[in-house]
Amino acid sequence: MTPGVAEALLNALLTIEWLILLYFFLLSSFYGLLLMSAVLDIRPHLQKARDENRRRLLKSEIAPRITLLAPAYNEAKTIAESLRALLGIQYPNLEVIVVNDGSKDETLRVLHDQFGLSAVHPIYRHQLHTKPVRALYRSTIHSNLVVVDKENGGKADSLNAGLNIASNELVCAIDADTLIEPDALQRMVRPFIESNEVVAAGGTVRPVNGSLVKGGRVATVHVPRRPMAGVQVVEYLRAFLFGRLGWNRLGGNMIISGAFGLFRREAVIHAGGYLHDTVGEDMELVVRLRRIGCEERQPQRVIFIPDPVAWTEVPESLHVLGNQRDRWQRGLADVLWRHRRLFFNPSYGALGLLVFPYFVFGELLAPVIEAMGLLIMVSILALGEMDLSFACLFFLVAYGYGILLSLAALTIEEFTFHRTATLMDRFWLVLWCLLENIGFRQLTVYWRLRGLSKYARGSRDWGVMTRRGFSNTGATARLLIGLASIPATAAAHELPPAAIGTGTVSFYGNVPMMVQEVDVIYVSGREPRLVFKTAPDPPAPRRIRPVESRVNLLNHIVDVRSEPGCEVLREPSTALLTVRTVGPGDRPCPILFAVAQTGTRLDLLSYQSLTLRGSASAPISVALADDRTVWRGAQFSLDQRPGRFDVTLPLMPGAKEIDLRDVTVVSVIPKQGNVVLRLDELSVARGQAAPKPHRRIGFWVWDYREATAQGSSLLDVCRSLQCSRLAVQLPALNDPEETWLRYVGLLQTAQRQHIEAFALDGYPEAVLDAGPLLKKVERLQDMMQGRLPAGVQLDIEPYLLDGFLNDPQGYEKYLEMHAQVKRALAGQARLSIVMPFWLTSQSARNRAVAFAAMALADEVAIMSYRTDLAELRDLIEDQLRYGDLIGLPVWLAVETQPLPLEEHVRLEHVTRRDLATAYLDRAGKRLVFAPPPGGDERDWFRIVQRTTIRPERLTFSGRPRREVGAMLRGLDQTLPNRSFSGVMIHDYPGFSALPAIKEDP
Repeated sequence: MTPGVAEALLNALLTIEWLILLYFFLLSSFYGLLLMSAVLDIRPHLQKARDENRRRLLKSEIAPRITLLAPAYNEAKTIAESLRALLGIQYPNLEVIVVNDGSKDETLRVLHDQFGLSAVHPIYRHQLHTKPVRALYRSTIHSNLVVVDKENGGKADSLNAGLNIASNELVCAIDADTLIEPDALQRMVRPFIESNEVVAAGGTVRPVNGSLVKGGRVATVHVPRRPMAGVQVVEYLRAFLFGRLGWNRLGGNMIISGAFGLFRREAVIHAGGYLHDTVGEDMELVVRLRRIGCEERQPQRVIFIPDPVAWTEVPESLHVLGNQRDRWQRGLADVLWRHRRLFFNPSYGALGLLVFPYFVFGELLAPVIEAMGLLIMVSILALGEMDLSFACLFFLVAYGYGILLSLAALTIEEFTFHRTATLMDRFWLVLWCLLENIGFRQLTVYWRLRGLSKYARGSRDWGVMTRRGFSNTGATARLLIGLASIPATAAAHELPPAAIGTGTVSFYGNVPMMVQEVDVIYVSGREPRLVFKTAPDPPAPRRIRPVESRVNLLNHIVDVRSEPGCEVLREPSTALLTVRTVGPGDRPCPILFAVAQTGTRLDLLSYQSLTLRGSASAPISVALADDRTVWRGAQFSLDQRPGRFDVTLPLMPGAKEIDLRDVTVVSVIPKQGNVVLRLDELSVARGQAAPKPHRRIGFWVWDYREATAQGSSLLDVCRSLQCSRLAVQLPALNDPEETWLRYVGLLQTAQRQHIEAFALDGYPEAVLDAGPLLKKVERLQDMMQGRLPAGVQLDIEPYLLDGFLNDPQGYEKYLEMHAQVKRALAGQARLSIVMPFWLTSQSARNRAVAFAAMALADEVAIMSYRTDLAELRDLIEDQLRYGDLIGLPVWLAVETQPLPLEEHVRLEHVTRRDLATAYLDRAGKRLVFAPPPGGDERDWFRIVQRTTIRPERLTFSGRPRREVGAMLRGLDQTLPNRSFSGVMIHDYPGFSALPAIKEDP
């Protein structure tokens, strides 16, 4: 090589080296900016995390509903532990969907064995294209666990399948080998509550290697002693605690870890879901969401939150780790190339001018530039044009800056979240921080260069990720800070698993001849109870509920017919609908307009009036019918003269004859033979919005002796809590006169102090003999000498009687008992009926039991005990709408007394003995959980479902009064129904036992 060429080459190398030094300086400066941004951003996050008011809010019923999506491919070693952790997450209305992506190992078998899967019909809305779903399962142990078994299509395809099946507004995409801390979702959902612009949020992912895992939770955090896992702990802390945190203030994140991310489901579906042909589907989706937001001028924010933590097993094999890193680099390259139009594009704001360029220069090209710098430095040293001591100093400064950034991340971790358990663990963290840049960093550069080379050649394979499985051994240690256990009220009543669905359960009374289902109810401290069903519950019809204020029923007509022997002819006309009937002689032929397809019902319960306009050649009347009644069910008379008619009729009388939720037919009934009918309008309309009534609060008191002994103090407390109603149980018939006198005095004093006093009573046996109850009411009337209390409230609960639910006349007796008390009151006091929400699904007198009872009462109180506001609204909505229609006040019940955990085991009848897991011994009056004996016995049953009803979903027991108050305010703000009159708290002693935390100023 000639001197001139050598000198030119040397100058070129020196120029490139100086450019690389400039690159290093700029990149290091930007790292410093990210670090400063992270430090500034960490404080508000910590304040929010420590804000007790916010944490209670996030545990409350207004928290958005979340579905966890967990793709699983060959995860047999870790899937059980991961799912136990997911199912233990403390979050209301949480659904867990595991997608088995055609695993070749025992993943599906482990799920069947550990979680008792039962096949369900795979019916869902196919909004995103995926590989075929082979089967859909629901756990019989955890009702909120759904398992999807599908053909292999990759992680993105699995997530799309989960998105199709999910129904909640937020979805959390995690890896099936990930352990999420129980309160992580409560923290993760904060930005979605604070802003509608947030479409995605990510949390911190940390390696679980070396830590102690028990029961699907990280019990004690330990830093791994193996070098490959240890340096990854440092790497993850640096990447999350200042890398991603810093971007919150500098233009927003462009990546959410696929192991732990929360998204708005509708935004993801609108964007087209996860892409199948990329290995960086998590980052690609986030970039696409932000890009669409900019293009549609709809702000789409992506937030990183440092305090929610998910734990994952990182690879400890060089081969597996190398495959992972080159896959990450290929994914990064693919995403940046797909969205290359963002590069320095001012139309995309900070995303195009700052975030995207950083990922190009600071992430994609970093291994190329670093490798070039090392090679050029070695070349210049070999040419003798650089001092060795300077080269070493430069090397130490460059890598020392990386160590400094890692130590900064460790400092943030130590002074904020402090998750390392011991001083020795902190020593190992610092050691791995110092050693990370020696060997591991250079290997990472090599793997990333290999990934770029593969991407250039078109490689899209994922590689193989092997798992060692979570460790469950080690000394018992303190729980992780932030892990919340099951509330004491639930744990104290925990039932031993061996007692559920085993042994023998005795029963009393008669059993139907043909039993198709058995529900065994276990409550701690009580004997199990059996409920027999002669047939499974029929599938609920699909109800079409219009939302318009006025609905033209002519648009819903799917068929026009008449009775046998009659014919309906539809005539061409400029009118909307003209028909004539042809029948034998002068016999009237009704015209039946079907307004619902087979299997559907038209829900008109929210409407108050029916309008008909047109003409008829004979006098007519109109009727509505549901699927329980004949077509003449609810008749409305029109003008009896032939000719034009234009009439608006109230629907309220019809609501007392049929179920307006299930309207199937509108009938026009002529008063004579053949008739010509022309309809210009057939519509239903809502009434004018009535002003909301003043919502009130009342208390139940079941201990009448305590109430009468402390009457004045009870009333004082009631007034201090702005209570406007007090319902106190009636004394027993055999109580002395003085007890009754004190009771009457308490009610009269309450009324003088403008507190509505209700006499409260109820016991299941009253449906069999109402005599004792009527005698109590009569005695109260005599003692109050015509000055009765505001009302009598009955809480009967007959379904607690053995055999009541199997008695075909049971609900008829229930209604008749209330009718007897109503007649006894003779209008001198109001009758208030306490009923459970599920009576809307039970039938009596050709309609829902709830509606039949409401037609008898002057008001009702709905036992809708729930601590989740959204769930409560859904459960009691029909009673409120019916109350709106007939003008009936509706109260809601809130439970504050401790409740035990309740377990249900459902069994179905089978025809083969070898399939049975239990049998019914009618002679011995017992259900035996054991293989049935030989003989001709045919009462064989198989366990098909296990359901746990946890008390924290039903009662506010143990929670602060402020939380109850927030729930009541939430009801008042979100229930528009004019029938909603207030809340009855069950009961005063339970409420007074709640922690009284002082309201914030």
